[in-house]
Amino acid sequence: MAKRRSRGEGSVYLRGNTWWIQYRADNKVYNESAKTDKKTDAIEYLKKKVGEIAAGHRPSIEFEKTTFEDLKKTYLTNFEKRGKKDKERAELAIQHLEEVFKGYRAIDIREQGIEEYSKKRLEEGVTPSTVNRELSVLRAMFRLGVKYKMASADRVPFIEMHPSAEPRQGFIEREQYEKLLSACPEWLKPVLTFAFQTGWRKEEILGLEWAHVDMKERQITLPGRMSKSGYSRPIYADDVVNSVLKAQREKRLEDGARTFEYVFYRMRSKSGSRTTRKEKRHPERIGNFKKVWVKACKTAGLEGLLFHDLRRSAIREMVRNGYSERVAMEISGHKTRSVFDRYNIVDLEDQKAAAQRRIQKISVNYS
Repeated sequence: MAKRRSRGEGSVYLRGNTWWIQYRADNKVYNESAKTDKKTDAIEYLKKKVGEIAAGHRPSIEFEKTTFEDLKKTYLTNFEKRGKKDKERAELAIQHLEEVFKGYRAIDIREQGIEEYSKKRLEEGVTPSTVNRELSVLRAMFRLGVKYKMASADRVPFIEMHPSAEPRQGFIEREQYEKLLSACPEWLKPVLTFAFQTGWRKEEILGLEWAHVDMKERQITLPGRMSKSGYSRPIYADDVVNSVLKAQREKRLEDGARTFEYVFYRMRSKSGSRTTRKEKRHPERIGNFKKVWVKACKTAGLEGLLFHDLRRSAIREMVRNGYSERVAMEISGHKTRSVFDRYNIVDLEDQKAAAQRRIQKISVNYS
């Protein structure tokens, strides 16, 4: 007589010509095909499943139901809950991923398919860094899937990134900055000066409000919701920054924009077109100024310069002028040293200046 299986060990049964197994987990009964016509193989498969549950794992059949769309929904929900920025960029990455993986079960997204996706995107002409951003989103989707018990950690595919490109070395020297400043329209000049002095990101500068500024204490506090790191960042307004703030405050009064909340703005007509003296104008937060920027750079002989290059230039200027790296990082908002080092690139002129300072301190007179 066959030995009766103990309670909790599950059971096997025949359905047609295929053996199935039944077991319990979290007070729920699971029925799963053993995909075999041999009872002994079905029993071994059942033992494996019961052993996984005893070790604290969820039934793998649960993970088999998870789809790419499920991971996507969890990722975007978590993105909004944590108040992360760059949602548009994340959604764009998902759109490209959907072109290949939409309708897939999570367990069917494997290394080979990911490599084919990566190759396809490169053939479409996108850069390796863009592909890496998209793959980073896919990797984050799987990590959240594991966190919320939607995917099994041992079934998450290995996602290989492309080698990182050399950090961009776009910089401007002070003389070039002066030329660019002269080429900019009046409303953009204070933005340029603030960026070159602090190394702040464009979104942080354009979103700066008077509520964040304490003119008496000469302190600016960027709220965490506006910072890429998610943490608030106070900085001291040095003489240059303080002068910019004073000028903007006076300009606000002259423009009749006393109650306008943003520090940096431009005056526009109601229609949004260029204004004339007769038209009534109103202050407007500065948005996309790419065309204006490209034109100013061309006039200054700096074609190809990015606004973000001002961030790199500001960091190098701070270090050159004696700021400790820790203070420079606090002002610019760099959270990690590795990223800061990518911006604080030392060129030959820096090396020459350092060499000259050292020669002046060392005596070579041996007589």
